Amino acid sequence: MTETNRTRVDEFTEPKKYTDKLTGLIFSIYIVSLPILWNICHSLLLGKELLIVCTLLFCSILYAGTAISKSTGFSKQKFINISYADISIVLFSFILVFNSIKNGRLIFIPVEEWCAILAVYLLMRNIRCADIIPETLILSGTMQSAIVLFQKTGYMKSNNEWFEITGSFGNPGPLGGFLAICIVICLCRIYETRKQNKIIHSIYIIDAGTMLTAFCFADSRAAFVATAAGCSFYFFQTIRIFLKKHPHIIPIIGGILILSSILIFNYRENSANGRLLIWRVCSEMICHKPFSGYGTASFGQDYMLHQAHYFKTHPDSRFSQTADDTVYPFNEFLHILVELGIPGLSAIGAFLISLFLSRSKNGTKRILKAGLIAYLCFSLFSYPNSVFPLFVLFGIFSGCIESRKVFKIPISALTTGSLLILSVLVCSVSIREIRFYYNGAKTLEKFFTGNSSETILFSDRHYEQLKYSESFNDIYSMWLEKHPDIKKLPRLPARCNNYCNIGKTYMLSEQYDYAEEYLKTASFMVPGKITPNYLLWQNSLQRGDTTTAITIAERILKQPLKAESTYTLRVKSEIRRFLETEQGKTQVPAQ
Repeated sequence: MTETNRTRVDEFTEPKKYTDKLTGLIFSIYIVSLPILWNICHSLLLGKELLIVCTLLFCSILYAGTAISKSTGFSKQKFINISYADISIVLFSFILVFNSIKNGRLIFIPVEEWCAILAVYLLMRNIRCADIIPETLILSGTMQSAIVLFQKTGYMKSNNEWFEITGSFGNPGPLGGFLAICIVICLCRIYETRKQNKIIHSIYIIDAGTMLTAFCFADSRAAFVATAAGCSFYFFQTIRIFLKKHPHIIPIIGGILILSSILIFNYRENSANGRLLIWRVCSEMICHKPFSGYGTASFGQDYMLHQAHYFKTHPDSRFSQTADDTVYPFNEFLHILVELGIPGLSAIGAFLISLFLSRSKNGTKRILKAGLIAYLCFSLFSYPNSVFPLFVLFGIFSGCIESRKVFKIPISALTTGSLLILSVLVCSVSIREIRFYYNGAKTLEKFFTGNSSETILFSDRHYEQLKYSESFNDIYSMWLEKHPDIKKLPRLPARCNNYCNIGKTYMLSEQYDYAEEYLKTASFMVPGKITPNYLLWQNSLQRGDTTTAITIAERILKQPLKAESTYTLRVKSEIRRFLETEQGKTQVPAQ
C-alpha cells in the first residue's frame, strides 16, 4: 500500500474509532448513573419497568447509530463476526421466549428485562470501548461508597428502614455484590499500574480504600466470597508461582479456606439455613420437571406452593423455623434450571464456557473476566439478575469479552437494511411500552385517591402483564385486602399472606371448606408463622366445629415460632382463654 493510500485509510478509520469512543463515553455516563436512576425509579409506581424499557430503547438507538456509521464510508466494516457466545446467547433467548409463549405471553416484564440485557450485550459487541469500562465501574463504586458513608454518618437516609446503609439499592445485599465487583476491578488496576504513573496508582488505592470501607458496612457474605473468587482468578498465575516456590504453605491455605467456609456459614446460620431450604425445595422441583422447566418467571409465582408441599411431607424438618415467604432462589443457575429446564441451563453454560475459553488479548479483558467471575460467584448465593443495575453488568462483561469466531456474515445492503428494520421495530415496541408503563403508573396512583374504578378496570385488563411487577403486586394486594374480591384474590402470587387473605375472604362469605384449604396451605408455607393457624382456629369456631378448634388451639400453643411479638402474645392469650372456657364447660360438677 502506498503512503498516499495509507493516509487515506487512516483518515477514514479515525472517524470510526471516534464513533466507538463517543458511544462508549455516552454509555459510561449511563452506567455511572444507573444505580442512582434505579434508586429514583424504585420509589415510583412501575418505575423499575420504565427504567428497563428505557434502557432497551437507549441501547437500541446507540446500536443502530454505530451500525450505520460502521457500514458506510471508505473503511466500512465488511463482515459481521459470529462467535460461539453469540450462538449460545441467541439459543438461550429462543428458549426463554418459547417458554414465555408456552405460558401465554410474549411481551411482559421478564422478557423485556432480558431484551434490555441482550441489547447491552450487542452494543458492547459492536463498539470497542472495553478499556474505559473498568474506570467507569470504579467511579460508580466510589460514588456508591460515598453514599454509604453519608448514610452511615446520618447525612443521608437509607432506602430500607430495617438497614442503616443500602447505597442506592433496596438492602445491603445487592450493594455488597455491586461493591465486590468494583473492588475486584479496582484491585486489578492497582496491580497493573504499580510500576506506572504514581498519581493514577495512588488514586486507585484511595478508591479501593473507600470501597472497602463501605464494603465492610454492607456486611454481605456472598459479596465477600465473590471478591475472593474474582481476585483469585486474576492473580491465579501469581498464586500458582508462589505456591510452587513454597509448597509447604498449601495445607495451611487449605485449612484457612475450610475454616473460613465454616465461619461464613455460621456467621448468620439462620440465613444460611434459609438458602439450604430453598435449594432443597428447588431440587425437588427440578426432579419433577427437569427438561421443560416451569416456564419463564414462574418461580416467584409458584415456588411457595412447593415449599408448602415440602413441609407437609416433612413436618419435622429442621428448616421449619427459618422458612419465610420466598421470592428469589438465591442461586441464579438454579433459577434458570427451575424455569427453563436443562436446555436453558445448557445454553447459558455454553455461553459462559465460550467466554472463558477465549484468550485475553490484553490486561483489560482479563480484568473484565475477573469482574464476571465475581458476578457469577455472587449469583451462586444471591439474586443479581433481579436487581437491574447488577444484571446490566452481566451484559457489559460478556459483551466486552470476545469469544472465538465461528463464521462471518458479509455486510450487504440487505444485511444493513435488516438490522435497521429490526432496530426500528425494537425502538417502536420500546416507545409503546414506555407509554404503557407511564400511563399505567398514573392510573394506578388513583388507588390512593379513592377513585379506583378506572384503576381496577386497568388492572383487570392488563393483569397478566403487570403481575410480575413488585410495585403493582404490593398495591393490588393492599387494595384487595381492604376490598376483598373472591374472584380476584386467587390470582395473586402464592404467598403466605396472600393465602391468609383469601382464607379470610372465604370465611366472610361462609365458604368454610375453601377457607380451610387455603389456610392449611398457608400454614405449611411458613410453619413458623402463627397467623395461618390462628385463622384456621377462627374458621373452625365460625363453622361450629369446637372439637377441631380445640385441637388447633392446642397446636398453636405448642407451635415453635420464628419470632415472638406483641401480636403472637395476644393470640396465645386469646387461645388460652378459649381453652380455659372449654375446659370449664366439660368439667363434671362435684357431688
